[in-house]
Amino acid sequence: MKRTPISPGRLFRLMSESFTARRPAGCDRCRMPLPYLIERPDEVSANWRIGTPPTCPLGCNAVIIDIAAELWPKYDLVDGFAGNEPYATRASDATRHKD
Repeated sequence: MKRTPISPGRLFRLMSESFTARRPAGCDRCRMPLPYLIERPDEVSANWRIGTPPTCPLGCNAVIIDIAAELWPKYDLVDGFAGNEPYATRASDATRHKD
């Protein structure tokens, strides 16, 4: 599945803006969780997830999950400093941070 490469910061901004526009009226407590890199479990899954949002009596947690589900098929995280290759596909990642 072809996805658009995006930096973690830009993905978070898209998610946050969407959440702000769709947040249930009356809730000013909930925030969009940060996206984080995962090892792609299969060819159709994205290489990122978000933290589990806390349950909100106004339904913010459902809005957050809906936003993430809408964006998973569209974007893959990339390293904004190393070009536009998705994190999980660069061979250099396997040796990074090893001493």
